[in-house]
Amino acid sequence: MMTQLFQFTAAVTVALVFGLTATVLHFVMMARISRAGVQLKQFFLTPRELWNQYRTYYFMASRRNGPLWPLYGYCVAIAGMFGAGIVAMSQLQR
Repeated sequence: MMTQLFQFTAAVTVALVFGLTATVLHFVMMARISRAGVQLKQFFLTPRELWNQYRTYYFMASRRNGPLWPLYGYCVAIAGMFGAGIVAMSQLQR
């Protein structure tokens, strides 16, 4: 019982760390787009609008020789967050 609780707590903590990392990287990318003079929609984004903003960052960074690591790090952090969430939920099922 205690082992399952520890594993659940560890998985949730890892998911939170990945989620916070993804949030920081999202705002880093949006700040760089905004600094370049591109108008961004601030609230209530649809998934398509969010995808378009990330695509804008990708093309802008490629064109200006900017860093792509925030975008790649964001993708890794989102995947890690969902993976850790799946592990946490599997601990609840036991």
